[in-house]
Amino acid sequence: MKIIHFADTHLGIDTIGVIDSESGMPVRVLDVVYGLDQVVKYVEECQPDLVLFAGDSYHRNTPNPTLIDLFSSRIIRMAEIAPVVMVIGNHDMYGDRNKKTALDLFRSMSSKNVYIGNKPINCEPLNGVVVSVMPYPHKTETEEEFLESVNNLHDKISSYDVKLLLSHCSIEGAVFGSEAVTMTIGHDPIFPLDVVRQLEYDYIALGHIHVFQDLGTRNSTPIVYPGSLIRLDFSDEGKNTGFVEVNVDDYIDYKFVPIKSRSFLTVRIADDEYDPTDLALDWADKHSEELNGAIVRILIAIEDDYQIYVENILNYYYGFGCLSCVVRIERLREERSIRLPGNSAVSLNEQELTKLWLKDQGYKGKDMRELMRLSEEIMNESNK
Repeated sequence: MKIIHFADTHLGIDTIGVIDSESGMPVRVLDVVYGLDQVVKYVEECQPDLVLFAGDSYHRNTPNPTLIDLFSSRIIRMAEIAPVVMVIGNHDMYGDRNKKTALDLFRSMSSKNVYIGNKPINCEPLNGVVVSVMPYPHKTETEEEFLESVNNLHDKISSYDVKLLLSHCSIEGAVFGSEAVTMTIGHDPIFPLDVVRQLEYDYIALGHIHVFQDLGTRNSTPIVYPGSLIRLDFSDEGKNTGFVEVNVDDYIDYKFVPIKSRSFLTVRIADDEYDPTDLALDWADKHSEELNGAIVRILIAIEDDYQIYVENILNYYYGFGCLSCVVRIERLREERSIRLPGNSAVSLNEQELTKLWLKDQGYKGKDMRELMRLSEEIMNESNK
C-alpha cells in the first residue's frame, strides 16, 4: 500500500508583494501552486492508494474564490487517482468551532473520494484501512481533552488491517521552522511525545511544524512531519521542502520527496577594512547563479562613518534576476573612552560619572534627565 503525505501549503501567503505580470496574481501564490502541481504530478505518476493532507491549506481562514479554485482543483485531480483525507489546521479554522471552513466546500459539493476531518472522527477511505482524524485543538480545548479524543478514536480501530492517525498539532521534541513565531504568540499546545509513541498506529501523519522530521524511535511507529510544501520565509533558508511517500507492507517504510522551491538568501556584510557597498557587489558577482529568482536580504553591520549606496546595491542585485531584495543596515558605534579633565576621575561620584557617560553617548535634555533619574533609583536600591 502506497500513501502520499503532505501538509502546510499556506496558499495565499505573500510577504514580498511582487505581482506576476501575466496572471496578475502574487508571485508567492504561484510558488505554492507550482509546489502543489509537483505533488499532483507525482500522484498521477506513482498511483498511490491514499493521499493524506495534514492541514493549513490556506494561509488565512477567509481565502478568496481564486485561491479556493486553485487549491480545490488540484485536490480533485488527486482524488481521481486515490482517496484524499484532509484535516483542519489552525490557519484553516475560525474561533467558532461550529463555523464552516473553506475546506468544508468539498463536503458541500459531495466531492467524490475527498474526506474532511473538521472534528475527531475515524474514516474508512479504503477497505480495511482506517484514518483517525484529529483537527487542530480548539482554543477552548485542553491538552487533556485533545488526548482523550485521540484515545477514544484509538479504542475503536482494533479490527482494521491498517491504522493511520492524521492530525495537525505540535508534539514535544519537534524542531520548529517558520511557524515558530505564530506558535509562540498563540500559546500553541504541545503534546507529550511519550504519550504519542504509545499509540498503536501503523503511521502517524502530522502537519503544523514546517520542518521535515520523524519523532518516532527506530522500533516504534513513524511520527512524521513532512514540513511545509515550499519555503515560506527566511527561517526556511537552505532547507529542502516537499512531501513524504509511505509504503505499508509487512513493515512501514517511507521517504522524503523534495520538490523545487524558491530560494531565500541572506547576505551578511561585516568588515571594518573594506567599503561595505563594494563587499555587497563582490558577493553578488561570486554568487550570481544563486541570485536568479531568489528572495534576498542583505544585512550590513558597519561603523557610523561608512556611507552605503543602497540604490546601487539593489540595482546590481536585481540585475542578476532576484525576485525581491532588501538592504538592512545596523550602525555600530565605535567604543570610545570618556575624556575626563586632568585626574578628576578619583573625585567624581557615581552620578557624575554616569552623567559624563550619557553625555558622551549623545543624550541631552529630557532624555538625559529621565535616564539620570532612573540611574539614581537603581543606585539607591543597590546601596540598601
